[in-house]
Amino acid sequence: MTLPRIHRLGRREMGSLFKRNSVASNEAAILRFAARPNQPFSRFAVVISRQVARKSTDRNRLRRRASGWLEEHLSGIQAGFDVALILREKASGLPRRDFYSALGGLFKKTPLL
Repeated sequence: MTLPRIHRLGRREMGSLFKRNSVASNEAAILRFAARPNQPFSRFAVVISRQVARKSTDRNRLRRRASGWLEEHLSGIQAGFDVALILREKASGLPRRDFYSALGGLFKKTPLL
């Protein structure tokens, strides 16, 4: 399952997001977000480097897990934000339940939830 296209943050917008952002983090991920006033929806990007998972299949599995969590909680997330979810190496070793609870805790640290 993937996020609807309007909720995906493109590569072109990533540069401006990293210049003007706020940050929250935990052991599994880093969340960078910036407000976009007067926008009816939020946009998301999931970033996983090769240092986190060497194999592309492992990176894609983590990306699908994170996208699934985002899609499941999309209705509860505030509108008007650009968000980059950067997964850390510890995320690859977490069971699904622990991974989801780590993401939930991270989003609760921010004004997004």
